[in-house]
Amino acid sequence: ILISEIDIAKRIGAKQIVFHAPKFMDLEGLKKQKENINFLKDISKSAKEQGVQLLIEFPTKGPFTKIETLKELFKIFPDLQMCLDVGHLVKVKNSFEEEKKIVGELRNSIVHLHINDSGDEEKTEHRDFGEREDHYLELLKYIKEVCPINKAIIEVNDEDIAKNIYRIIKGIFE
Repeated sequence: ILISEIDIAKRIGAKQIVFHAPKFMDLEGLKKQKENINFLKDISKSAKEQGVQLLIEFPTKGPFTKIETLKELFKIFPDLQMCLDVGHLVKVKNSFEEEKKIVGELRNSIVHLHINDSGDEEKTEHRDFGEREDHYLELLKYIKEVCPINKAIIEVNDEDIAKNIYRIIKGIFE
């Protein structure tokens, strides 16, 4: 699946591809299937050779919401990095301390942020920015302290909301 995306990214000049781990994918099962590991290593190597960085997005379900699983994944695939979907993180974890722990432990792998405010949390599986703005601000300030992030994706359905989020993020990360 990622092979065609890598090719397209190279042709259009994109430097990164963000992908979701399949919700059914289990790291232990993946490790047992040596051919899958080798295939993913080959894809990772190919992407790097073509100047495209692979980023896995922090999900809302499955084994890749766990620190240990993600750390093992990054150990197996050292060129893989993370797009931290802040809305997924806030939805999955039960406290600011748990969120900080994920960010702190994965800080060297987090290179990109995804922030959502679509107005439909259930459909998008995100905790919207506008619903917990104070919480988001505190978390974004912590992320700024510990992560080497210089890019963010803002996913919204409204221009005014996009401008507000951009203004806030710019204020934190500049």
